[in-house]
Amino acid sequence: MIEKSISCQVEADSWREVRDGIKEVLPLIDSELSSNNVSISVRPQRAFEILDKTVLEVSDRTAFRRSPVYSVFLNIITDWYKERYGEAMKDDEVGIVAAILLHGTPFLMKVPRVFKTTDELDSSCLWIGVPAVVQREEKPLDWILQQDVVEGLSSPELQDAQRLALDTAKLVRSIGFDIAFLEWESSTNIVALARSVRADLQGSARSLCERDNASLRSSAWLSSQATEKAFKLYVAGKGEVPPHNHDLFALAMRIEKLGARPINRKDLLLIPSGKQASEIRYGGETTVSVTYEAYMAALSVVSQVLFDAKPEKKIDVRNARLKMKLPPSPDFDIKSLVKT
Repeated sequence: MIEKSISCQVEADSWREVRDGIKEVLPLIDSELSSNNVSISVRPQRAFEILDKTVLEVSDRTAFRRSPVYSVFLNIITDWYKERYGEAMKDDEVGIVAAILLHGTPFLMKVPRVFKTTDELDSSCLWIGVPAVVQREEKPLDWILQQDVVEGLSSPELQDAQRLALDTAKLVRSIGFDIAFLEWESSTNIVALARSVRADLQGSARSLCERDNASLRSSAWLSSQATEKAFKLYVAGKGEVPPHNHDLFALAMRIEKLGARPINRKDLLLIPSGKQASEIRYGGETTVSVTYEAYMAALSVVSQVLFDAKPEKKIDVRNARLKMKLPPSPDFDIKSLVKT
């Protein structure tokens, strides 16, 4: 019993030294990840990968990742990030900002990028994926930030809200998936456009939910910008120089000639275009309903264009999920090692 206690103490002391060494280099690694615009939520894994390549000496990486040691390293890094960024870790991980209309009033929702659920038959396993569609286990109404509004809906209103939340989440998920695909596969200029499309759509949703006239004008402008950039991204993806044109109808004709599916002109009519977009940005009056229609039309058009713009693959992974074994827990208390 005494020998086991001494052995555990030696092991604990060794891990404290490892923890202290890792904490010395993590600020430098995090600074580099920040300068490369890496999301906070994925930085722990990226930081571990950097440490794995530059510091750790591992002869069998497959065996290492299946071992309890792997989970200890990852926990040390993850806890450091939680201490550094707090709730921002969760906020960044939640997903893509969107807007939904309840009682004629826009509210924010956040559509998760990642899907996770435990296996019903094996609690030691986890189903995980980054899908382009809403999974059957998910409840999009839960993604609305102000849940007290949802709780106050009548039964008919709740059914309408469920449908609307599902429709919005489908579009946002598809857009997020295809942008991630483009970031992985495309050239620098296309990646920049794709990220700008995502930023404009999220900005449009946030501004829409501010509800004052200036914010509504900004939302409509950003919906127009996201659509325009999606069109130009498609043109660039075909190896051509995007035109200096802000007319969405002209841009729609351009991408259709290059092979894109026909764009719904009724949707385009709802989105400010050309001179109209500039005028709405700097002045004039608008309403929540008109601005919301422009936002939803932009989601629909952008979703279609980005789907057509991404490189073709023989295997469809838009609804894919992987079954993963949960990492084994070490015999000693990780928390006591990394926090003492």
